[in-house]
Amino acid sequence: MDKTTSDVVFIVDGNELPAHSYLLCHKSVVFEQLLSDIGDHREIVLDRDDNINYQSFKDMLRFIYCEHQYQLTNEKNFWLAINVYLCAHKYKLGYLCDLMEQKLISLSNLDNIQHIYMFAKKYRLNHFIKSFHGTIDTKLDNILDRGLDTVKKLNTITDNYLLEQVVKQKHKEIQELREQLNDKTMKLNDLTKKVKDICPEILKSEK
Repeated sequence: MDKTTSDVVFIVDGNELPAHSYLLCHKSVVFEQLLSDIGDHREIVLDRDDNINYQSFKDMLRFIYCEHQYQLTNEKNFWLAINVYLCAHKYKLGYLCDLMEQKLISLSNLDNIQHIYMFAKKYRLNHFIKSFHGTIDTKLDNILDRGLDTVKKLNTITDNYLLEQVVKQKHKEIQELREQLNDKTMKLNDLTKKVKDICPEILKSEK
C-alpha cells in the first residue's frame, strides 16, 4: 500500500491509508459504490463508527491485498478480531467475516467469552455459538467450578443453555444412580434367594 502508486487515500483516526481503487472495487461492492459516488475526489475521511478504527481498517486492507496469506497484526487480540469483523461486515467481505469468526473461536476462553458471545449473538455468528455450546457440553464441570457469579452470567448470555446442560447432566447422573441401585437390588435379591435355597434351616430357626 504505497501512496506513490495508489490512487485513493483513506483517513482513519487522522492517519493515512493509501490503496488501489481497482482492487477495492474488485473485492467489495460497498467500496465500488463508495468510490463511484465520490468521483475524482480521492481522499476519503472515514468517521470512527461501529468500532472501526485505524488498526482494524488497516488490517482489512491487508486482507484485500494478501487474502490467502492474511494474518491479524496481533493474532492474540480478540478485540482486534472483533473490530476487523466489523470492518468486513460493513464492507461486505464475507470471506474475511468467516476468517474472523474462526479466529474468535480459537481465541475464546472463560475469561473473555462474555464479550465475544454477546458479539456473536448480535451478529449471528452461528458457528461460534455452536462451537461454544460444544465447549459447555464437554467442559461443564470446569465451568461450574468457576463460581456462581460466572455461571449466572454465562447462563444469562447463553439464554439458559448452560442451565439446560446442567439439568441434563444431573438427570443423567440420577439415571445412572438408579441403574446402580437397581443392579444392587437385583444382586441382593439373588443373594437372598441363594441363602434361602442353601440354608433353609437357618431361616426356620430365625422364626
